[in-house]
Amino acid sequence: MSGFGKIRRNALLGVLLCATLCAGFPSCSGRSEQGGETATTTAATTRETAGETAEETTDSAGGTGTLYTHVQSVYPVPLSLTMPQADAAGRVPAIPATLSVGAGAAAYEELLRERGLLSAQTDALPLTIVQGDLSDRFPGGADEGYLLKVSQTGVEITAGSDRGVYYALVTLSALRDGDFLPCLEIADAPAVAERGVIEGFYGTAWSDSFRKELLSFMGQQKMNTYIYAPKDDEKHRSRWREQYTSAELAALKGLVDCARENRVAFVYAISPGIDINLGSGYGKDFARLTAKCEQLWSIGVRDFAVLLDDIPTLNAEGHAKLLNDFQTQFIHTHEGASDLICITTEYTDPMLTAYTDRIAPLLDPALRLMWTGPGVAPASINASDLTAINKKYGRKVYLWWNYPVNDVLADHLNMAPCQGLDKKLAEAVSGFVANPMNQGHASLYPLFTVADYLWNPTAYDADRSARAAASYLAGDAADAAMTFIDLVGACPQNGNVSTVPLGKLIAAWRDGSGQIAPILTLLRKTTDDLRLLRQADPALAAEAGDWFDKSVAMCNMAIAYFEAEEAHAAGNSAVVYAKADAFRLAMESVAGNSRVVSPNVLAPLLSGVTHRFNVLAGFAEPATSQKATGITNASHYENYTVDRICDGDDSTYFWSHGAMWQAASGTTGYVGLDFGEIVRVRNLYIATGEEGTDVFTNAAIEYSADRQSWTELCAGQFGEEIFLEGLDFDARYVRMRNTDTQSNAWVKVRVFEANTNRLATPISGKPGLSTSFNTYQDYAPDRITDGKADTFFWAGRAVEAGDYVMIDLGAPCHVTAIGLETGVGGHTADYMHSAQVQYSADGYVWHVLGNPGQGKVTYDGLDLTARYVRLIATAGQTNWFTMSMFTVVHDDYRHPTLSSDLTDLAPTQFGMLTDRNVLTALSIPSGNAGKTLTILLGESRRVTAFFTAEDATGYTIAFYDENGQKLSEEALQNGRCAENPAAAIAVITFGGGSITISEILAD
Repeated sequence: MSGFGKIRRNALLGVLLCATLCAGFPSCSGRSEQGGETATTTAATTRETAGETAEETTDSAGGTGTLYTHVQSVYPVPLSLTMPQADAAGRVPAIPATLSVGAGAAAYEELLRERGLLSAQTDALPLTIVQGDLSDRFPGGADEGYLLKVSQTGVEITAGSDRGVYYALVTLSALRDGDFLPCLEIADAPAVAERGVIEGFYGTAWSDSFRKELLSFMGQQKMNTYIYAPKDDEKHRSRWREQYTSAELAALKGLVDCARENRVAFVYAISPGIDINLGSGYGKDFARLTAKCEQLWSIGVRDFAVLLDDIPTLNAEGHAKLLNDFQTQFIHTHEGASDLICITTEYTDPMLTAYTDRIAPLLDPALRLMWTGPGVAPASINASDLTAINKKYGRKVYLWWNYPVNDVLADHLNMAPCQGLDKKLAEAVSGFVANPMNQGHASLYPLFTVADYLWNPTAYDADRSARAAASYLAGDAADAAMTFIDLVGACPQNGNVSTVPLGKLIAAWRDGSGQIAPILTLLRKTTDDLRLLRQADPALAAEAGDWFDKSVAMCNMAIAYFEAEEAHAAGNSAVVYAKADAFRLAMESVAGNSRVVSPNVLAPLLSGVTHRFNVLAGFAEPATSQKATGITNASHYENYTVDRICDGDDSTYFWSHGAMWQAASGTTGYVGLDFGEIVRVRNLYIATGEEGTDVFTNAAIEYSADRQSWTELCAGQFGEEIFLEGLDFDARYVRMRNTDTQSNAWVKVRVFEANTNRLATPISGKPGLSTSFNTYQDYAPDRITDGKADTFFWAGRAVEAGDYVMIDLGAPCHVTAIGLETGVGGHTADYMHSAQVQYSADGYVWHVLGNPGQGKVTYDGLDLTARYVRLIATAGQTNWFTMSMFTVVHDDYRHPTLSSDLTDLAPTQFGMLTDRNVLTALSIPSGNAGKTLTILLGESRRVTAFFTAEDATGYTIAFYDENGQKLSEEALQNGRCAENPAAAIAVITFGGGSITISEILAD
């Protein structure tokens, strides 16, 4: 299955604490200087922001030397915080923050010194510590509960255990503001007994240095459990029988010691289920298991877990015997060992079979049994979701929460705060651990909020907790951290919401109630925030560089687009062209970056502006189409309703709530148009999905006069965009119907138009190889085409339906052979088990060539025309994907109207100059003075070139007649028409500087 910044000095309660600076610090009074009554405040009910620093001022009675300070933020939020000596203005006395060692505190002297709480003054106020039974105060968390009282006489701590004392000292440190501690009382204990982190993800494991950083963080956030279970530690899983070397054991001991120092239980987890012998060889394998754990016991491990998740066998009796034997033969024979933590092969509701029914009554009742909830990575978990499984197992389950883990969805950076958890969940679980991301430092942001929730669910506030996490981890860059979290934080647990403030501004602009100016202001601030956060949190920047790059690029693209809208409104076409160029450059900078950023605001906006940009540049007319209303038999997610498919805005979309094949009983889901009457349909344009996701994996396009009897136009797998031309039929209804009843993907449809005036434009992007996969480690996609037999691409996750690897030849070519090789590098199972090789001339209509399996596959003797060739998955699978070779053999291509004597320029690249798309461009480097680009004019006698150049000196355009006689020549000017009525050929001669040409119009 899936040092820190100082606590920012914002107030927990918005309460001012009065520290009287006079000899001896007079005793605390129950009444204020102004005669107010005693005030009592509870931390869980009031939390406002006050000032950030102490300041010297004059009291209300006219005296001098009174110092006001502030209650600091305490996270996790304490169960109860009261100020019995506060006045009506909320002011209470304070004492010096350095103390002497009083009764019971000697054992904590070094810890006090480390935290700067120990005074060298002999007359310093004392810190006294008492450990005792607090079950009368905290029925659920007495062992780790504590009472903290700061008064004029000193500091008193009463705790249920050493860990309780530690947590009280953590709180005391957090309350400190400079040289003072506020006089107050805290009664505090956790709601969940065992709280922490399980390093249980697939992929690159964390470093030991980061693990120690995490353990320190956990101690500060009052988390008490760390489960060591990295899937990529071979001796944890695939080579579990092998003992650790002395060096490996020493490294683990360093972690165990660090955990102990931070009052965190280090749980060593082992996963023998993948191949343990449960038959005749059980005794020998069990001895190996316990011998391995004896190694860990010798370095101080006292908590163990045996994990049987993600294995192929469902041997209930064998698994029960293994877990019970470990409990009785190892745990019970090692004094001080905690009861075994374990997980069975079925660990979530959808998995349940007779296996669970058989194993449940067999398990030792003392075992701590892990469970992921109503799904492997559920969007929400309620206490009621666990009622049935708790009853079945006869115990409260130990929750393994798969958040913020991203090993399966590796392009997501789950930094949003803990959400989707019932405030009463603590009543239904025995423990709770969160499974984090491969990006450890990024995980600290949501883990801070998990700790806050688990300690005091009733007081938990996700937004405030997230801001506290940002303050703790990013310091003065907290606002910038919140900006980044807002960009990348969309996840099922928060309803896939991101970029909320920007989304509201864009929505207001769309409906006419807002302006572009505030949108641009926020976008520019966002880029500034991203730059600031990268500097303030270099550990995060190192881990999340791809997301930072994508975020900056998308903001710059959006800035360019909105500036182009402003320029168009002002009639400034030159600025429109310049902004189109800026948009294109930003887009190209992250062309191979599949990281998910702002999926419900910026991503749909930017994916839908291509046509609009060409309208602004004068390359296209505003889209018009047959008037219609949207129809569907699928439910929609939130407010992503079906009317958005025909609202005239390419950046809005319909989003199904659930898989389309589940849309209605007895049929499959569809989305389409109702024209209101019978009309003649000449073409159809459909835009679906977003960056390769949320698309129809297989579909049929159909029409009907009565919505009862349907005629199929075409069926199969399509791209994100579908353009069907040359149609001629009468219909009232047209629809796209899902025909893949196995896919569980949701679907987005952005545009559905009939009789549109749009121009068919091919898939955007540069010729070459592209893929929907992210990359595992450094096994990059370019290894597919490097011509080396011993290198290969390795996808960073399991295959999903619709995943592809595609070659774009740049233009339609005559293809004679195709070859590919998958399941390589010793990973023979890592290929697309269900896949097709497809080809397309235009990127809209695709044809199936074959269904390849594992290994090398060749298609020879072909006679077909294609620009695009792709290997595409038709079903999902648990295996990942490897590929070492993908070749397309084709004849040389000649562009019908363009040619050049530039030897390093492929003719297929010329298509970008004639596609009437201002967002595609051809870049010519400097040093090509005198080289030429020749244009066959046909019936046209004029040429307009759109370009940007560092220096246009020397660039000319000359016209020639059909006999090659030069008729005229002039300097090439951006966006200006050059013409000669007798010309048959135009020749552009390059100057010495570089140039980027987006379009050459000859009409």
